[in-house]
Amino acid sequence: MDVTTRPLIWQFISTALATILGAVITIVAFRWNEKFRAKTADQYWERQWRQDQKLKIYTQILRAINDYAVWLSDVSDSRKFGDSGTNTMKKDCASIAEEFHTAYAVAPLFLIKSSLDVLEMAKPTFFYHSSPFEDRDVQEADRNIARLKEWRERLSASAIQDLERSPLHR
Repeated sequence: MDVTTRPLIWQFISTALATILGAVITIVAFRWNEKFRAKTADQYWERQWRQDQKLKIYTQILRAINDYAVWLSDVSDSRKFGDSGTNTMKKDCASIAEEFHTAYAVAPLFLIKSSLDVLEMAKPTFFYHSSPFEDRDVQEADRNIARLKEWRERLSASAIQDLERSPLHR
């Protein structure tokens, strides 16, 4: 190896190393990008799943509140006006209460505090027996209907607040 070929060999080696280093950097960057995309997709899926769970729980609870108010209204009307066939509900009290309590059981995992506070107030209204009030003039039923309407409004407002501040909206 003479003096004139040595710089050419070093130039060849440095060019080859630069090419190899460039390829390694490209591969590492590509793999990092793939890992980042996978992690981002997993995080998005997790946020979407949590949002779906919240929506399901709010829907189930609001449906139970509405069904129970209709059931109480039917019972109130039948006691006030006699059994005139005004029954509009296909569900009985126990199945409505079961629907409420099923959603109530998992609500602390997903819902915000203001929603949980409303649920705590509404919980005693949902009994597992067929008549939640003993009075014949149905004043307690009418009070429960009014309470259910108030709780439905408060829970709806809290649900809107909860769902709007979800990470999916950011």
